[in-house]
Amino acid sequence: MADGDFTCTYEDLHTLTHHKVNGNTLYSPYPENHDVIYFGMGCFWCPEQLFWETEGVFVTSVGYMGGHLTNPTYEDVCEGGSGHTEAVKVVYDASKLSIDEVFQLFIANHNPFLRVRRDENGEAEEIVGKEQYKSAVWCSTEKQFVKFKYLLAEWMPGRTSKSEIEKDEFILATECVYPAPVFYPAEDRHQQYMAGRKKRNKKATCIK
Repeated sequence: MADGDFTCTYEDLHTLTHHKVNGNTLYSPYPENHDVIYFGMGCFWCPEQLFWETEGVFVTSVGYMGGHLTNPTYEDVCEGGSGHTEAVKVVYDASKLSIDEVFQLFIANHNPFLRVRRDENGEAEEIVGKEQYKSAVWCSTEKQFVKFKYLLAEWMPGRTSKSEIEKDEFILATECVYPAPVFYPAEDRHQQYMAGRKKRNKKATCIK
């Protein structure tokens, strides 16, 4: 189960306790007035960098959510059989960063649409996209859930579009879920992966 070395255990690949960039603890308890929320925004490396660079964010980490396997590996998720989505865990100071601001970071920095190909009768013939790169927000509080559903509904009108191929169209694919399912931390090598690498220069995408 592991990183080119089948003698490794799950625990061998999950030893980090603190953020590689800001040194804050990856695990609760967190400071008072801090909330937790989780996002699916395509490949999790760049979205994590986006959030750890945001003022008011205490700590970030990446992992897998929404599937049916316990303790999935990156390979499990990439192969598509586990049903998990790459996710970013964001712990933020609610007194410094509002839900509205968090929403704007989420919606403006990835592609929340999926391409749907329809047949002659208008029925969905194919949905182009991967579960691994699904657009999603998993809420840890009912307040977050209600607010995100409202903000998505406000943002959405007029944003569906046809593609250049007449039978194709793009639909909002973002899932908003409460309560959040289990967050399985990704292997240490994926945590804060973009630290020391080239800065983000394009939006993440849920379409691959």
